Amino acid sequence: MPEPTPRVINVQALIQDYITGLSIQALSKKYQTHLRRITRELQTAGISLRPQGPQPGVWTGRHHSTQARMKMAAAKRSALRPRPQSPYRDKRQAAFCPTTGLGEAAWVRLQLRKANYTCQVTGKRGVKLVVHHLFSVAAHPHLRWDETNIIVVQKALHDQFHHQYMGGCTKPVTSDDWNNFLGALGVCRVWEGRSAPCDCVGRAAQFNGPLPCADTVAPNGS
Repeated sequence: MPEPTPRVINVQALIQDYITGLSIQALSKKYQTHLRRITRELQTAGISLRPQGPQPGVWTGRHHSTQARMKMAAAKRSALRPRPQSPYRDKRQAAFCPTTGLGEAAWVRLQLRKANYTCQVTGKRGVKLVVHHLFSVAAHPHLRWDETNIIVVQKALHDQFHHQYMGGCTKPVTSDDWNNFLGALGVCRVWEGRSAPCDCVGRAAQFNGPLPCADTVAPNGS
């Protein structure tokens, strides 16, 4: 099989194109030959090769309009600007319990273990549990680690209290709000252990619709 005849290149035109600013990649496409041959021809002619990649002071990218550049600068400034913290996340709160020395996650696990992994409202086990603060940590940061200020309840009931009864999880709450919620819901067992009649339908007018009894709340926390 005969060897393929190499393409003839006008070296003078190649050098002139390279001096005018064409890159080696552009020359390879123009003369339809390999990059290594373009490089070899230029080095043989004694031409010093430019460093590859973007050159300082030479704009090789896309030319954006003034309005587009202003938008990109504003987006960059907003990304670098620190985001405002929620007023309900007080940075002055201690990161560890001063009594036990535990972090928040470990402290919550300790409270669940003390409650025998049982909801203190419905008496259910095997459901997703959370620690509810009777007095909001945002309004009363000194009560964050106070065990008399907490109650272990199932997550479905906790979400029902904050989102449906209080109208938002960021609103400060008190123990009276919690007791009124249990009274309006008519749960079969309140958190202090007292018995209460179940009258969910008759007391649910302030919820903008009937709410289920706490014993029938979905245990998956949804």
